[in-house]
Amino acid sequence: MVQCPQKHTLRKQPAKNDTKCDSCSEIVKDDSEAYRCGACDYDLCAGCFNVRKHQQKPKGTSLVKQGVLKKSKKAVASGSGVQASTEAFQFFAFSGFPVDSDAYEVFCLVQQFVQDLLGEFQLSVLGTTVSDGAMHVGVRYREVDAEALDKQLYDKRDSWVYNTAFLNTWTVDHPEVFVAPALGTSAAAASAAAATASMDTDEFDYFALGPFVGRSSDAAVVSLVREYLHDFLGEFSTEVFGISRDYVGFRIPKGQSEDFQKQAHVKRDSFVFNGQVLLSKTVDPAEVGAYVLPAMAPGSPRGDPLSQNDPWSKYMPTKRSEGAHSGMTPDLDKKRLTLDEFLTVAVPPVLPALPVPPPLPGKDRDPMLAVILEGVNEIRANAVTKDVLKSYHDKLSDEFKTYVLAETAPLHTGMQHLSEEVAATKSRLSQLEARMDSGQSGPGTSSRRAFDENDPAFKQIAFTGFKIDDLKVRVQVLKEFAASNFPDIQIANVETIMNGPWKGRKATSTVVMEFFSRDSRDQALEAAKNKKVLDAKGQALDLKIERARTRSQRSRNWALRKAEELAKVHAQQRGISGTAWIDWTMPVRKVFVGDELAFSQQRGELRGSFVDKFSSLVLPP
Repeated sequence: MVQCPQKHTLRKQPAKNDTKCDSCSEIVKDDSEAYRCGACDYDLCAGCFNVRKHQQKPKGTSLVKQGVLKKSKKAVASGSGVQASTEAFQFFAFSGFPVDSDAYEVFCLVQQFVQDLLGEFQLSVLGTTVSDGAMHVGVRYREVDAEALDKQLYDKRDSWVYNTAFLNTWTVDHPEVFVAPALGTSAAAASAAAATASMDTDEFDYFALGPFVGRSSDAAVVSLVREYLHDFLGEFSTEVFGISRDYVGFRIPKGQSEDFQKQAHVKRDSFVFNGQVLLSKTVDPAEVGAYVLPAMAPGSPRGDPLSQNDPWSKYMPTKRSEGAHSGMTPDLDKKRLTLDEFLTVAVPPVLPALPVPPPLPGKDRDPMLAVILEGVNEIRANAVTKDVLKSYHDKLSDEFKTYVLAETAPLHTGMQHLSEEVAATKSRLSQLEARMDSGQSGPGTSSRRAFDENDPAFKQIAFTGFKIDDLKVRVQVLKEFAASNFPDIQIANVETIMNGPWKGRKATSTVVMEFFSRDSRDQALEAAKNKKVLDAKGQALDLKIERARTRSQRSRNWALRKAEELAKVHAQQRGISGTAWIDWTMPVRKVFVGDELAFSQQRGELRGSFVDKFSSLVLPP
C-alpha cells in the first residue's frame, strides 16, 4: 500500500482540475489515472505510484503508525518457553473506528471481515485497544501469508467500512495491548484494558499451564485455567492472556511471583486435566504474542470463549440496556435503512387523474360533478397497488427476520452446544451399555468379575510379612516348611513378589508358593493351617498364610485405591470438606470423603461406580 508522508493510504480516483503530482510535479490531465490522499491534499500520478509500490517490501502491511502501533521488527514465533516453533506470526490492525465506538460491536465486525472477505487466510482476531483518539482491532496472521494478505487488503480496501467511513490498516509491534471485549464493553473500559495490557512487560512474570492434549476446544481449557487460578490461587493477581500449542498462558506481577510459585507448587496436584496432572513452565515475554484468546461469547460465565465454528456467529447479537432494545447491528441497520428509503421515496401515482367531462349538449356543467371528480382523483392519486404493498411487505419482513435472528443468535448458539453435548453423552452411554452387556471392562464401567481359570493365583499360597532381605534365604525357608508339613505335595515354584518400575523393582514382603493344580494348593493350605514358619535359627516368623490374590482381586483393590485418590483431588477442587477413606467391608466396599459417599463397589464388580457429587469422575483404564 502506497502512503502519503503522513502515512495515509492513497486511493485511486480520476484527476480533476489539472492535478499536479506531488512527486514529479507533472500535471495530470483531467479524468486520467491518479492516486490521492484527501486528508493531506497529496496526489501522485500513475507512474510515480507504481514506482513507489514496487519499491516497498512485500512482507506485512505497508502502513506504519507511531505510538502504540509500530512497525514490527520481527515475527513472533508460535509456541512458548522451551519449545521452539516452525511457524511465525505477524500482526496488523484495522484502525479508524471512533473512540466512542462499542468495542464488542467493532470486534465482531472485524470477525465478519476476516470470515467473509479473508477466509483463505488463517487469521485470529486478538481484541481492541484505544490510542491516538481512535479505536483499533488487532489481527494475527502467518508470516508466510504476508505478501498475499497485503494484496488482498489493498484489493478489498473499499470493503473496510464502518458507518460509511473507510478504515485503515496498520502493522502492529505490540499485540499484547489488544484485549478481547465482552458484550457491551464501552470505549472507556476498552481503553482501560488496553492501558493495563500495554504496561511494561518487565513488571510481570509469564507462565503457561499444560499440556491440554485431547481438549474439546481452546475455549474449554482457557475457562478451566481461569477457574483453577481463581479457586486455588485467588489471592494473587493473575490474568490469562491466551493459548498456544497446548499451553494456556497467564501472567502475574513480579512482586507476587515468588509467593505464587511456592503456592502453585504446594497445590500442583490440584491442576488436573483428563486424569493427568498439568505441568507449568515459564514463558519468554517475547513469545507472549503467540498466545491468543478465543473470541468471547456474550453472556457466558467468566466470558467463556465461543466456538469459532459457531454457525450462528454471522448473526451479530443486538445491544441491550436495562432490558430494552437500544442499538442496531450492522445487518439490522442496513435493513432499517432500506425500509426507510422505500417509505420516504415518493411513489409516483399509479392511476392517472380522470379528465373533466364536457357538459351535455344544451346543458350547463354540473358543479356537483366537478366536486365528485376532484374527490375521485384525490383517491386515485393516493391509491396503492398490490405490487407496492408486496414490496413494502417484503422489506418489512426482511427487517423483522433480521431483527429476530440477531435477538435469538445467542439462544441458537447455546442450543447448538447443548445438542452437541447431548449427542456426545448419548454416544458415551451407548458405549458403556455395550461394554456392560458384553462383560468387558473399560474406563468408567462396572463390569462383573469374569472367572479366569488360567490365573496362576488359583494354584498359589501367599506368605506375607517377610522381613528377611535375602531372597534366596526366603525360598530356602519355605521349601523346608513344605518338606516338614506336606512332603508328598510337589511344588512348582517359590518366588518373591516384586514391585515398581522394570529397572528399579523392589522386593515386597510377600512370597508365593505355586503348585501344579488347584487341588494340590488347597491340600497344602489345609496342612499349613496353624503352622509356624521357622527361619534358619529355628525362630518362628510372624507370617500370614492365605490363598494368593487373583487378578480380579488385585484389580478390585486397585480400583478402590484409585477411586480414593481421585475423590480426594475432586473434593479439594470443589471445596468438599473431609478426609478420603476406604470402607473395605463386604459385600459392598465404599470410598467416602468425610461422611459423603463417593464410590461404591458391589461384590463381583471389577471396578465400581462414582456416585452423587463425584459421578463425573471416571477411573482410568
